[in-house]
This record gives sequence, structure tokens and C-alpha cells, in this order.
Amino acid sequence: MSKRKNEFDVLLEIRMENIPARFILSAEKQMRRFLETSLSESRLSFGKINIFGTYKRLVAHIEGVGEKTERKILLVKGPPARFLKDEKGEYTPESTGFAAKQGVRLQDLRVEKTPKGDFIFAEKEVGGESSKAKLGEIFSAMISSLEFPKSMIWEETGFRFARPLRGIVSLFGDKIIPVRVAGVKGGRTTEGLNAKGGKTIIVRRVTDYFRILRNVNVIVKDDERRQMLEREIKSAAARMSLSVNLDEDLLLENLYLVEYPVVVSGDFSIDFLKLPPELINLVMKKHLKFFSLSEKNGSLAPYFIGIKDGVSRGQKNVRTGFKNVLEARFKDAVFFYEKDLAAGIKNYAGKIGEIILPVGLGTLKEKAQRVKKVADFIASLNLFGDLDRSDLNAACQCLFADIPSEVVREFPELEGIMAYYYMKKAGFSEKAASSVREYHFPLSTDSPLPSGEESLVLSLAGKTETLVSFFAAGLSASGTQDPYALRKQASGLARILVEKEISLNLREVFRVVRSTLPDGMDFDCEAEKSLLDFIWQRAEVLFQQRNFKFYELRAEKDFFARDGDLFDASL
Repeated sequence: MSKRKNEFDVLLEIRMENIPARFILSAEKQMRRFLETSLSESRLSFGKINIFGTYKRLVAHIEGVGEKTERKILLVKGPPARFLKDEKGEYTPESTGFAAKQGVRLQDLRVEKTPKGDFIFAEKEVGGESSKAKLGEIFSAMISSLEFPKSMIWEETGFRFARPLRGIVSLFGDKIIPVRVAGVKGGRTTEGLNAKGGKTIIVRRVTDYFRILRNVNVIVKDDERRQMLEREIKSAAARMSLSVNLDEDLLLENLYLVEYPVVVSGDFSIDFLKLPPELINLVMKKHLKFFSLSEKNGSLAPYFIGIKDGVSRGQKNVRTGFKNVLEARFKDAVFFYEKDLAAGIKNYAGKIGEIILPVGLGTLKEKAQRVKKVADFIASLNLFGDLDRSDLNAACQCLFADIPSEVVREFPELEGIMAYYYMKKAGFSEKAASSVREYHFPLSTDSPLPSGEESLVLSLAGKTETLVSFFAAGLSASGTQDPYALRKQASGLARILVEKEISLNLREVFRVVRSTLPDGMDFDCEAEKSLLDFIWQRAEVLFQQRNFKFYELRAEKDFFARDGDLFDASL
């Protein structure tokens, strides 16, 4: 977009010591909100606001800012009209003070009629101030307003920020904007890539900034850096004739760990492929931020892709270093995995009685017993033609049994998944092992549902037990607070019932759960009504996606509240 005369681009770069990747997106959102509000309230004309971030700099680039704040005529209401002049025709102290406060002459005051009577008004012009000066105030306030999950204090004023500030670039075109925060003054000096020694760079004007930094291997713009990162990763995978597992969370984390992404690909010993693929992926992701690669048949390949910051000599040494660290982590994983296999899933199942649940819900063993009783009840309804009760009982026997294991204590995300491998090793059937693996399914609003009938029964039982137990304890999700992920449980329950077309009276299931609750805990009529409404709120989203009309949803809600059958309500 071309700029008109007296319009300039504005730049703010906040440079600090390296901050965690997870802090950056939130900071970018805060900066955008603050600037959109503050620029408008200050009557600053502007075009597009661009926000960027890396591990060492947060950047605001504002296009087309006017040289002066916009002028505007304001009509300011003052005291009632009777206070304009006294009986002698002299201006009163009230009108004199009002005129002085508004910066207008007494003779320019006028009386206007309003619905509440006649009042004194002053007409005055505001605006026309230096945008550069106003931006200095806005930038200083914005930097001070940023909040992070954790902050540091490093200088005598007690200023808090994610990491110590090390520099500020603040430019209006080619002029410096006066900014000062925590003893750091705005100027035109920044630094290049850490990996290249952080060379000092002078920015003469805003229009030079991105080009100058790109020339020293700093890609400031998030989208540009992401495109480069994805392109390099895919190219490296293609050179090996493999496909890369582009985990979105891992991609985002790497995006904010580097300013100039450089791919380092390498291999590891094929012996480590005896580990479950989910464990291999998590070791690579969680410990080293590496991407895994797969063969054409979908099986994991003994290769990795790591990301480093900037091009450097000795790339082969970097590759060797990455490989050595990765294999050391894999050796730890093998040790824990083999220790778990030796102990056996049944041994770990005997330990879940030692794990205490919150809010008086007993032990994990007692929860497993409650889930089994609910699963037995659902199975007795004969809703599933090919259900194998022996496989369901075996799954209940091993439910939660991998939680005390060495691998799951290190990687809690693998609960259920590791139980699958331990159960298979112990001789349990595929159906039984898969039921435990899929106990938490669906994991999101669009992820797969449990695949088998045993898995469906166990997942339904677990979700209803969890919801009834927490509602009986007086706990439910409210506002943005949902520490026990109850919305996820209710959404999953609704998806299974509706998408699998299961006619199940939840009121009857609730009564079974109620009979299993710990002493002193009750699930009364009010709690039941609240839980049904809670589940309906999640189900309503599903029905809206199926284009149900408002009056149809109303009828369905009434039916569900009365009979407790979500699928029948949708017919």
C-alpha cells in the first residue's frame, strides 16, 4: 500500500535475552491488542499493524502513521447554564474555571439545550500533536504491560519482564522515538544472529530494517521463517526418500527457537526401532525438538531431522553431536521400557491403589473398580452385538495400570499407549489391549473415536464415571477454568453417542455411578440436572454442525433433559 505525504512507517524492536518459545505467541497477541486500542484512542492514523517475534526480539511494524495526531472538534459539556454569568452580568467562578480547564476563551462559551436542561458548552479543537511523542508514551506503556508465565527482575527499579531487556529500536521513519524502559533507551542499534556473535547493526530508517537483518541471517517475520523452515524440512526428507512427521506443536516450537532455521539430518542405530514408535517420537520431540521420519509403508525410519540456528562451519560435527545426544536419550528409554516389560502389567496394576485421587474420590484402583461396574452395566444392555465380555473384563483389569510404570512417569502423555504394548507382551488379546489404549478417545473434537465395541463401552463408562464423580464433588468447569478437562470428557461422550448412534439412557448410567461413589459423596437431583445440561451444551455444537434448526434443538434439549438419551433426542 502506497503511503501518502506525511505518513511514515514505525518500528519498535524489543530485544532481550533468550525467552522460551511458549512465551512468544501470547506476547505477540498482547502487543497487537494494546497497539490497536492505544493508537485509536490517541487519534493516530495508521494502516496495518504487523507483529513478529523470535526468541530474542519482539517487533511491531506499523504502516502509514500520520505525522500528527488527527484533529477533531469536541463539544464539551460544562455546568448548568445558570452558572454562565451572575446577576451583574459577570462570568461566574464556575464558568471561568470551566473555560480555563478546556483552554478556551470565556466569550467562546455557549449555552445549548439538552434533555436535562440548558448547559454551558465549550467547543475546542484537539489533536495535531506530534505522533512521534505520542508513540513514545504508547510504546513505553506497552512494554511495561506485557505479561508472561514467568518474569524476572534484574535492575533496581523492579521492572518485570520475561528476560532482561538488552535494547530497543524505536523509529518513526528515520527519526528516533523517545522510549525508555527499565533504564533501556530507544535508539537505532540492534544485533544480528546469536550464532554469528550478535554483530551490532545500525538501522537508519524503518524501511531498511527487515532487509538489513535478512542480510545477516535473521528472518524476523514469523510467516517467512515458517515457510523457510517447512521448505527445508520437506527438502531434507525428500533427499532421503522418506516422509517427515510434521507435528504442528513441534513445528511452532522450532519456529520460535531459531531466527534462521537450518536443517541438520542424521541417522540413529536401527536397534532403537524396537521401542514403540510413539515412545520414539516423544523422545525426539520432548527432549531434542527433532522431527521423525517414516518409510513409504508408514513405519518409522532410523533417521531424524533437527533444527539449528544459522549456517555455520562444521555441520558434520553438529550432526554427530545431535546423533550422540539422541542415542543417549534412546538408551534411557530402552532401559525404562525393558524394566517395565520385566515387571509386567499385572504387577503395575497392583500398585494403582497407592495413587490418591483429588477431592475425596479415593484411589485410582477404586476409580478403576467404579469404571468396571459401569462398563458391566452398559454391556448388560445388549447394545453391542459382537461385544466380547472376557476382553472387556481383561481391559478393566489393566485400566490405568501403566501409570506407575517407568516410561509413563517420564512421559505421562503415553498413558494407555504403553499399557497396550505391555498387555500385548503379557499375552492379552488385541481387543483388550486396544480398549485400554483407546480409553481416552476421542482426544479432540475431530480425532478418531474408539474403534471396537469393547473400546466404546470402556470409554463411555470412563467418561460418565468421571463426570458424575466430579459433579458429585461439587466441581464443574466454569468460565475459562476447567482443571480436570470435564468439557473434553462431555464432548467425547456426546460424540460417541451421536456419531456411533448409540441409544443409551444416561440417567440410568448415572444411577450406577452414584451407587459406587465414596461414602459421604452424593449425586443428587440438582447435580444430575446440571450434568445433563453440561453434556447438552457440548452436544448442541454437534447438532449445529449437522444444520439442525433452532426449534429442533429446543425440542431435542427438552427430550434429552427428560429421558437422558442423547442419540434418540437427535432422531
